[in-house]
Parts: sequence; C-alpha cells; structure tokens
Amino acid sequence: MNKIKNESKIDQQIVNKEHSTKDRPLFSKNFRISFLCYHLLYFFIFCLFLSSSFLGPTLLQSGTPSNDSQLQIQLIAQTFPVGHFNDSSGFTYKVEVEGDLAFLADGEDGLEIINISNPHHPFKISSYKYNGTIVDVVTVDSLTFLAVASEGFIILDISNITSPQLIGSYFESSGNPKALAYQDDYLYIADWGDGLEVYDVSDPLNPFKVSSHYDGGHASGISIHGEFAYLADQLDGLEIIDISNPENITEVGDYADGSYTCDVAIQGNYAYLADAYDDLEILDITNKNNITKVSNYDDYGYYHKVTVNGSLAYVSDIYKAVQIINISDPHNPTHFSYYFPPDEVPQNIALQEGFIYVACGTGGLRILALDSDADTLPDFEEIVPGEDGYITDPFNPDTDGDGLDDGFEVNTYHTNPLDPDTDDDGLNDMEDIVNGANPNDPDTDDDGLLDGEEVNIYETDPTEADSDGDGIEDGEELISGEDGYLTDPNDADTDDDGLNDKEEIDEYLTDPIDEDTDNDGLDDLEEVTSGFDGYLTNPLDPDTDGDGLTDGEESNNYGSSPRSTDTDEDGIEDQEEVTAGEDGYITDPSSSDTDGDGLTDNEEIDQYLTDPSKADTDGDGFNDGKELEKGKNPLDSKDHPIPWWWALVGSGIGIIVIGSVAGVIIITKKKADKIEPE
Repeated sequence: MNKIKNESKIDQQIVNKEHSTKDRPLFSKNFRISFLCYHLLYFFIFCLFLSSSFLGPTLLQSGTPSNDSQLQIQLIAQTFPVGHFNDSSGFTYKVEVEGDLAFLADGEDGLEIINISNPHHPFKISSYKYNGTIVDVVTVDSLTFLAVASEGFIILDISNITSPQLIGSYFESSGNPKALAYQDDYLYIADWGDGLEVYDVSDPLNPFKVSSHYDGGHASGISIHGEFAYLADQLDGLEIIDISNPENITEVGDYADGSYTCDVAIQGNYAYLADAYDDLEILDITNKNNITKVSNYDDYGYYHKVTVNGSLAYVSDIYKAVQIINISDPHNPTHFSYYFPPDEVPQNIALQEGFIYVACGTGGLRILALDSDADTLPDFEEIVPGEDGYITDPFNPDTDGDGLDDGFEVNTYHTNPLDPDTDDDGLNDMEDIVNGANPNDPDTDDDGLLDGEEVNIYETDPTEADSDGDGIEDGEELISGEDGYLTDPNDADTDDDGLNDKEEIDEYLTDPIDEDTDNDGLDDLEEVTSGFDGYLTNPLDPDTDGDGLTDGEESNNYGSSPRSTDTDEDGIEDQEEVTAGEDGYITDPSSSDTDGDGLTDNEEIDQYLTDPSKADTDGDGFNDGKELEKGKNPLDSKDHPIPWWWALVGSGIGIIVIGSVAGVIIITKKKADKIEPE
C-alpha cells in the first residue's frame, strides 16, 4: 500500500493524461513548437500533392523503387477512419481483437464485447459491469482476464458471448496491475508497485500466485516471447526476465537510460519501447546481458503504447494520436503515417487483417484503415481476397508493375492488379490506357488485330477498326482475306494511284497495291477518270479498244484514242497506222490525212496506191490530191498539171508573138501606103 500511495509525480502525470484531456499540457512550449513544425511539414507535403496533379506524376510511398521514365514523388501513407463505437461514459484503456470480436477494457464501465465482423459498422453484443476500473483485457479461448486498477484481476467465462459470467478473481491489497499477458496457463502481470507477478490460472476458478520479481520502479507494460518476459518500467527502462520456469523467474538483463518507458513490443532481435520522453526507442536484444540502443524516433510526442507488425510500429501518442513509424531499418526509423482522433486520447492499438483498432479513452473504439502504399486501396483490401478477389502487396502501389496503381486497377479500370497485361493483348494495362484502348479487351476496335500488334508492330490505331479511313478494316488489310490483298492499314491509298484501297477493291476491282493494275502505262485513277488525256478507260484491260495498242501508248505516245480502234476514222486501225504493217506505211492515227495532201490515208493506200505519209508520191512537185483532181497520175512524175508559172510564161510568149506579128503587119501596111502613087 505504501508503494501505491507514494507513486511518483511522473506516474501521476500519466494517470492524469489517461483520464482527462483537459488536464493534459497540450499547450506546453515543447508541444507548441512540435505541433507547429509537424503541421507545417504536412502542409508542405499537401502542396506537393496538389502541384503533382498538374504535373501528372506517379505518387509512390517512400522507399518504392523509382521508374526513370516517370516523375516520382514520395507520398506519406494514408490512414483514415472506417468505423467507430462509443456508447458509454467510460474510458477505454485497452482493445483486444479476436476474430469477429473486440474486447474493450472500458474503465468503470467494465468489459464491453463488440462485434466487428463488419469493421465499418461495429455494434455491442454484451458487457460486464464490475465495481472497479478495468484497465486491461486478455482473452484466451472462452476465458477473459480483466485487470482491475489498484486491486488485481478477475476471470470471466465468455462461452456464452452474450452473457459473460464471473468465475474467478485474485486481489492483493498492494496490487495495481497495469498490463496483462498470458502464456501456457500462466497470467503475467505488469504491476505498478510490485513489478512482474506470475499467476497459475490453469484452474480459472482458483488462480494463485506462483512467483514475482520486483527491484523498484513502476512496471506499466509487458510482452511475453518464448522463455522471456520483457517488462517496461517507467523508472527502470526495460527489464528482461527469464520465465522458462514460471515459478522461479530471474532477471537476465536490463536497459535504463533515465527515460520514461511506458510500453514494450518485441520483434526478432529488437525491442521497441514507447517512451514518454524519447518517443520510440529501438534496442538490440540479441545479447540479453548486453542490450544496446540502435536508434530512436523522436518527434516531441508522448508515446504511451506500442504495437509492432512487420515493418511498421504503431504508437499511441497522447499528443499526436496514432503514429505509424517505418521500422524496416531499425537503425533508421522514419515517419510513415498518422491519424488524429477528434479530441480523444489514444491508449493502445490492436491490429487484425489490415484494420487498426484504437482504444481512444473517452472516444471509445476507433477503427482505422491504413493505405501503406497510397494506392487508394486500404491495406485490409490488399491482404485478403475481398470483393475484388485479389491479394496485392500493401507496400507496393503497383503490385504488377504495369504503371497503374492497384487502386485504379481495382476501382476504376477493373483490371487485374496482379497481371500487368490483364487482357493479354501485348500491351500492359497502362499502355492500353495511354493508347486509348480497353485494358480488358484484347481487340478494342474489333478489327481482328490485338491491341499490342496494332501499337507495337503495325503502328495502327487500336481504337479505330479502320485506321486510315479507306473503308477496309485494319485486320483485313494486313491479311489476305476475302479480297486477297495485303494493303497498308495506315495509308488509304497503298499504291498512291489516287484511288483509295476500298474503291479499288470493291468498285473498280483494281489492285490496291499496284498503281497500274493492267500495266498499260496509265495509273488506275487516270483510267477511271477523265484525266489529262480526257478518256475513261478500263483499268483492268491494257487495250481498252482492242486495237493492239495499250491505253498508255495511245494516250502518252501516239495521241490516239484508247477507246477507238480508228481514232481518225480514216479506215485504218490505229495499230496499223503506227506500225509498218501490211501496207508498209507508218501514219498518224490521230489524223485521217497524215501527209495533208487532201487524200485520206486509206484512199492513198487502198485506192490510189500513193504514199499516205508523202504528199507528193511521185515527186513531181504536185501533191497527190491535186494531181488526181486534174486527172493526172500521182504515181508518174511526168504526168502532172501545168504549173501556174508555166502558163504565165506561155501567155507572155503568146502576147509577144501576137504583138510582133501585128507590128509587122502594121509596118508593112504603112510602107505600102507610102509607095502608092499620087
């Protein structure tokens, strides 16, 4: 009793903190400084988060491997409430979780048993009221052990969960239990004034003390691991006690540095101490006779209880609520996440299947969810196959490494967060989305090509069945399908002849990969339109008019009509005109009178036997037409019309002769007249 009455001022301070938010020194100088710095830090991180929405980065938890192709920002994990229970004026010191049940040590309101099968909507199943202050609870099978402040402990039978029954108890006048632990039919109590006490509870109706250890100080927390009990003492730090024989326990090691140790958790070779002064201390307990401190995490809080699971330590901080610390490297603990209950003092923390259960004093039970990797999927959804059916890595925002956070895969795109290529189309899910494709459909545009083939091989549009808009689907263009052609799905006019592939195949029946289907020297477009030559020809027939000349020869070389066998209608087919055929002459197929002698080529060849390419066949200076007009022989150079100049000369000579004769007559007459006599 004297030890209880003489509890230190430090002890009284923690008791006051546990029972009253009004009495807590929330506005001490240290607190004001730490509070301001703490919130400035989160304001800065929040600003980074907002700015990142404009930059389009991938947001990753600290420590996540970087991707050089993307901007990375380290983002603190998110902790948020999902459920709450509080129906009394009690003070919840402790929560223990077993399956679908949460057991609350609720101070003067005794024990409350809560159904947490749906953590979002917890509800009370039953309670047990006791005339005392219940500060801790441990449940083993159908038994629940409750620590009663300043008295001892009681044992309840909860085989009927709706009606707990008191079946055993143990009280000491000097007892003041702070924390309980159970192992192999023994109950271990961290007692404020008596140190470590061990009770045989194999018969819950008649529990009895078998041993104890006390060397001063104030025990407030306990953790049992194998053959050792680890005792947190607010004055003496950490004590390690050998309990291999529970009836004869001995201290084998300790660590004290003058701090104020409230609780202890053990994982591997490390002890994690919740310390009111040094916050989280991490000790190497490999050698229990030589315990060494490896690090501590101090942010000017008031750490009260600690729970460790994997790479995280969960701490109830009377100043800053629930703190979550990354202990993946015990030598360098770092801040991971936090949660501020509304005007409540967190007492202890329990974990189960991704949920965080917090005894919040006057706030009752708070149920939190942690999103460790900030992928918008709470850890409880990642570690159990929920509605989505997937178990993902809660510490990796992108479990399958496809560039999409797991939350987006599950909630937005409904893809498989464990498979980088959900639809097996050759594109990972992020690539599908970047390219506008459906990550759940291997052939988004239903053109017969996998989206991955379109993007990586053919460079076509996976969202457009006809990438080049030529009327033929990409899949048809790339295989010898119904049309039998392999065309370019990115070029509407594969052969660049001016006709799109669809027109060639369906309308003109031409070859879409050959600009001159009939190889006549004219592009298909020139043949099916009145182009530069003015003719519409058959692009499938090199000689549309069947005159022996290809359409290209007629249009490009001879100027004849590819649609008429006798362009100039001279009675000679174009092919005969342009070759020395049966008649032996080469004439102009576009002119009926090649030599311009007034006779058609056919008349010259068949009727007059003259040369249709020569205007003056006999070379007598008179064209054949004129000779025939004058009744002369165009084949006889001696038989030709009198030239005009010859007629003129003849007329001149005649005039001279006539004039000369007339002159002689006149002169003769005049002479005769002179001779006549008078």
